[in-house]
Formats: sequence, structure tokens, C-alpha cells
Amino acid sequence: MRSILNRPLSNPWTARWVSGGCLAGVWQEALGEKVRSNFLSYAARSAAAGTAGYARLQTLACVCACHPQPDRYLKTRSFLTSDTSMKTIVRAFFKTLRLVLGPFVLLMEWLRKPRGLVREPAKQILVDRQCANLALYQYTTCPFCIKVRQEMRRLSLPIERRDAQKNATNRNALLKGGGAAKVPCLKITDAAGKTQWLYDSTAIIAHLRARFAPA
Repeated sequence: MRSILNRPLSNPWTARWVSGGCLAGVWQEALGEKVRSNFLSYAARSAAAGTAGYARLQTLACVCACHPQPDRYLKTRSFLTSDTSMKTIVRAFFKTLRLVLGPFVLLMEWLRKPRGLVREPAKQILVDRQCANLALYQYTTCPFCIKVRQEMRRLSLPIERRDAQKNATNRNALLKGGGAAKVPCLKITDAAGKTQWLYDSTAIIAHLRARFAPA
């Protein structure tokens, strides 16, 4: 045990992970204040990982202390077990998936575009005025948003579309007004100026049909 405790911590990752031994109290004095400080700093940044991430940190600390080449071990393991790294990988995967499939999704939307409802000019003017008090918060390639957009086309509704994916202003307005950054969401403003935020594509379509579909 003494040889393990005296092993030099030449790599910052080594110091960070081996300091997890402080959790068990075995290396409390031998590792020193600097290593304990490094560990506490890392644990604070990883608080969002919960107890699972915390336990993984402790396990790697023990393995690293006994491993013949801790630096090499940590260079491979720390990346694969890092919660932050995994989140980055998942986000990058879905971002790439959207970029690849996005054009095909939009093409299918265009090919399946329904024929719009034809109203008398006077009635269409009234519908247009009512739609001026509506706004759809959406993602361009979201299947549920496409479902709502197709219904808007079918009912000939010129509702404003607001991109909540790339436009930070729209996303913040959605989060502040509706309470959640979920799409699709229909912002409904009545004559008195009161606002309702309607989530879920099924509920939005039901509202539009009840309000604008011909009897």
C-alpha cells in the first residue's frame, strides 16, 4: 500500500482520479491537500452526474492506483466514462442525423403537401385576421411540427412560424411564455390580449379544426 501511495502523479488526470480514494478515507493523509482539492473541484463540476457518476469516479480511482500504467489507462478510460463526453457524443450524433435526414424529411413534406381549403374571399379575410393572433413555435424538421404545418396548409391558415431551434430569441420566448422549450407550440392571443400556449401536435390540430374547419 505504501508503494501505491508514493507513486508520483505526473498526469493531471491521474491526480484527479486517484484523489477519489479520499472518498474511502484510505489515502486521506498520504495524498495531500492539493489532490483532495483537485478531487473536490472535479466532483463539484460533475454534480449533475448524480450518484452513478460519483461511484464511477471512486471505482476508477481505485483501479488507477493499482494499475501499472495509470496515465495510459486514464487517457482511454476517462474519455469513455466521462458524462460530459458522452453527452457531447450523443448531441453530435443527433445533430449529424438531422443534417443528413433533414433534406429528405423536407422533401417528403413538400411531396405530401395537401391541397388547401378554398373559401370565399370575405371569409378568408376573416380567417387571415384571426391567424394574425396565432404563432407556431417549431423546428423545421420535427415530424410533429410538420404534422401541424400540413394541417395549416389543408385549412389555408397563414399562421406565423417561429423557429425555436436556431433562433435564440424565439426559444427564450417559448421557454419564458410557455414554461417549456418543447415544440410544436401554438401561441394563442385573444382579443383581450391574454396569451395561451398550446403544446402537443394533436391538441394543436384539434384546436385549429374546431376553430377554422368548415362545418
